Amino acid sequence: AVPIVAGPLDETWWENFRDDQLTGYVEEAVTESPAIGQAIGRVQQARAQATIQGANLLPSVSAGLSGSRSKQTIGAATNNFGLSVDVLWGKLSSQSAAARADFLASASNLRAVRQAIAAETSRGYFGVIEAQQQVALSEKVVGTFGEITRQISNRANVGIAAPNDRTLAIANLESSRA
Repeated sequence: AVPIVAGPLDETWWENFRDDQLTGYVEEAVTESPAIGQAIGRVQQARAQATIQGANLLPSVSAGLSGSRSKQTIGAATNNFGLSVDVLWGKLSSQSAAARADFLASASNLRAVRQAIAAETSRGYFGVIEAQQQVALSEKVVGTFGEITRQISNRANVGIAAPNDRTLAIANLESSRA
């Protein structure tokens, strides 16, 4: 068994075929596909959300101080002080990490959609080429059987070949045309 080695994906692998027509079809399909537009929209939305969440990474601190002083008539004084501090950090950090993960997932999805569209376009392109070559081959086969039928008929006409050979050659020619 041959080991499969996963490596970095060539984002424009179809260019390795060095076929300008294929490259044009793939680029047009990727550019014009509604699925690509939707994926780009999701990436932009996730990027904006990650940027917003990243801006909130600094801790949020709120503090309050209150105090009061009262003097009673007998000469005693009362002092009351209060201090409160709220720090919000971990929640924002988690939200930012989640937003970044969403952005990275959206970007990966965009690459996957592009690759899928490129693959389907390439498959269709090569399918058309294959069909064209099959038609050309069939035309050559019909031409060859036509020439064989002509030669065998000429031989049968002068008595060199049996009449059954001509019948067989004609059947082969008709079969190749079907």
